[in-house]
Amino acid sequence: MSNRIPEEVLQDIRESTNIVDVVGQYVQLKKSGKNYFGLCPFHEEKSPSFSVVEDKQIFHCFGCGKGGNVFRFIEEIEGYSFPQAVEKVAEMSHLTVEYQFDRQEDREVSPERRLNQRLVAIHQRAADVYHHLLMNTQMGEAALDYLESRGMTHDQLTHFQVGLAPNQREFLEKILVQEGFNSEELKASGLFSETDDGRLLDRFFGRIMFPIHNDHDQVIAFSGRLFEEQGESDRKSPKYLNSPETSLFNKRNVLYNHREAKKIARKTGEIILFEGFMDVIAAWGADVQNGVASMGTSLTNEQIQMLKKSCSKLLICYDGDSAGLNASMRALEVLEAQRHFDVNVMKLPNEWDPDEFIKREGAERFQNFIKNQRQTPFSFKTGYYETQYNLQTEQGKLDFIQKVLQELSKVSSVVERDLYIQQIAKDYELTEDAIRSDLSQYISSNRASAKAKERRENRTRDVIIENQVVSTPQNKVSLLEKTQQMLLYRMMTEEDILRRFQMREDFSFLDVQYQEIFNHLIDFKSSYSGADIGGFLDYVKEDYLKKLIVTIMYLEMSEESNEQEIVDYERVFKRYRLLREITELEKELVEVQKNGDIDKQLTISLSLIDKKRQLDVI
Repeated sequence: MSNRIPEEVLQDIRESTNIVDVVGQYVQLKKSGKNYFGLCPFHEEKSPSFSVVEDKQIFHCFGCGKGGNVFRFIEEIEGYSFPQAVEKVAEMSHLTVEYQFDRQEDREVSPERRLNQRLVAIHQRAADVYHHLLMNTQMGEAALDYLESRGMTHDQLTHFQVGLAPNQREFLEKILVQEGFNSEELKASGLFSETDDGRLLDRFFGRIMFPIHNDHDQVIAFSGRLFEEQGESDRKSPKYLNSPETSLFNKRNVLYNHREAKKIARKTGEIILFEGFMDVIAAWGADVQNGVASMGTSLTNEQIQMLKKSCSKLLICYDGDSAGLNASMRALEVLEAQRHFDVNVMKLPNEWDPDEFIKREGAERFQNFIKNQRQTPFSFKTGYYETQYNLQTEQGKLDFIQKVLQELSKVSSVVERDLYIQQIAKDYELTEDAIRSDLSQYISSNRASAKAKERRENRTRDVIIENQVVSTPQNKVSLLEKTQQMLLYRMMTEEDILRRFQMREDFSFLDVQYQEIFNHLIDFKSSYSGADIGGFLDYVKEDYLKKLIVTIMYLEMSEESNEQEIVDYERVFKRYRLLREITELEKELVEVQKNGDIDKQLTISLSLIDKKRQLDVI
């Protein structure tokens, strides 16, 4: 625990904060019984092993082992120092803290982290400058007119901090140099190109600028869009130009507007996937504010991991033209392989994109369309395959039906599959019996192929295993270990139990890690009488002890102890202590027998008899 932040300040913040609310801003939590569960934000997983215990105000992942109180969570998820985490929690809980945080850690950061802090500052300053130029200067009038002609409002432009990079190659560079940023920082930002003679020129010029934020609400990159032709050379330039990858920005790890969309998704459980920034912004203006867009690439595994932590439902709303439909199919394939989301798809009419739909039909029609015209993956794919085959020919129809069978085989719900079979039979003049018969054959054939593949893989694995030593980790907790944990739980939650054992000179835990926790607990309670157990987690420095304390705090125990419970713990301690003493005496006896020392053998043997008698009566 930091010596610079008084315990009473920390306790005030902990007592005024609900860890469920804080964690819920990063992880989609579902309540089960008394606790909350979700996918761990610290490692990849398909089944939730991350839990939050509201009444104890702690979190723990049974997969990777991370755990602690609300400050520890923010330290881990944000990469913050302890003082930064405390200040962040206070801010998230809208608390006014009468304390001036003195963060020495901020002055002792690594060179890499210091550089990243400077790069964030560069990007934020650039975003402010670009936005001001667009909204408040004559230089920005043409771009502003263009955006307004596209239907963008002042609220949209302000919310997304849309800006303008003027058609000058040294505009931003001069501003940042005057403000104290050096050339190495400017080069590392990705916002400049270096000439052969070493000059730095603005990478973005003559473009409308869309700042790209990370999930911490920091500007980390830009996407610049051409809005008018400015000569023959510019016609060859790409319509959109993104920042290059830097230490801040990797497009595989970023979703445009994710930081805002996930706030809505905490209530609705759903995020909408759009193709581009303009669609996200247009949808936001139509009061559909849970939209995100990938960075000009197909949906990546890293982006899917982000979405898994934010929502359980996804709606794909790509453009209605052939390129958009193909992109929707690719996204469906990737998402279905994950088997995590409830996915639906929109097919916009007239080959429109969402932006165009909203401009032509209005916000209310778009909201209704989103709500009422969504398709299941099967229905969307069936419609897609209709356009890929000539259904007027026998071969085209047979190929189409084969694709339909392939998709039907993926539908696990019997009722849903039955509805699809009825619809396919009706739409394509087939009998339901024929479809069911062919579907059964298709599934049987695939199952046989899958089994054959599994047998081949098993044979390969058997060969590998024959040449390896296979060990199984033993994760069972012994009676002694469990007893030590339960007694420590009582000591942490009932001060009279702690005092009872603290007063006994003959008492100690049998395992060193539990004795260390016991010693820390005594020191903590002596220094901070009346402090809550959350403060104890902050007090302990060693990570391995913090993890063990969280494990102890997760024990399901009755609200209060009773005398018989404590007596039982002491009995287990005494029994295991005797067992360890007997084991040591037996080892010692073997050694003295080798040396032929008869007197010592007799002494040890008598001690063994005495210890075993004591053991029998416990």
